[in-house]
Amino acid sequence: MTTRIGRRLAFFLAIGLVLGQADAHAQAAFPTRPITMIVGWPAGGPADNVARVIASQMSSVLGQQIVIDNRPGAGGNIGSELAARSKPDGYTIMLATVASHGWNPALYSNLGYKPVEDFAPVGLINTSPGALLVSANSPGRSAILSTQPGSSRGSSTTALAASARHSTWRLLCSRSWPASRSPTFRSKAPRQP
Repeated sequence: MTTRIGRRLAFFLAIGLVLGQADAHAQAAFPTRPITMIVGWPAGGPADNVARVIASQMSSVLGQQIVIDNRPGAGGNIGSELAARSKPDGYTIMLATVASHGWNPALYSNLGYKPVEDFAPVGLINTSPGALLVSANSPGRSAILSTQPGSSRGSSTTALAASARHSTWRLLCSRSWPASRSPTFRSKAPRQP
């Protein structure tokens, strides 16, 4: 998956890492050893897939291996806490997500890390929009219509990882389909076909 945009992004991420290491004293060239990229999600899931594409491009630009370290659990909090406590030498980076640095501060009272104070952004890698879809034969063709008082209330079953999308879905269901069921998986990877 080598694209012009991917190479350009990897180049700018690598430059950000290198410039982050610059100081007034003479130093050895950076990086002189592999860099660890912490991913707070399991191997095979969407965040891991993005991390592996970015790591491959960064590795070719930097001339050093980028090692993916999957630390799943608690909606990305386990990996985030590990990254926050790592030595600030540029050899540990993290793939942050909207969950780990956006939703989790509102969902968890004790994160073990400070999303703003403990991290410095290097660059935006991607955006991940969500969509609500129904069967083409479903009477609830509009989320707005299906949440109106007096609308026909059916039921819904979905399988989502405990995440921002899961929370949004549960809010919609509580207003639209009180009989809905939503089994929660530890992560996205186990439910993927």
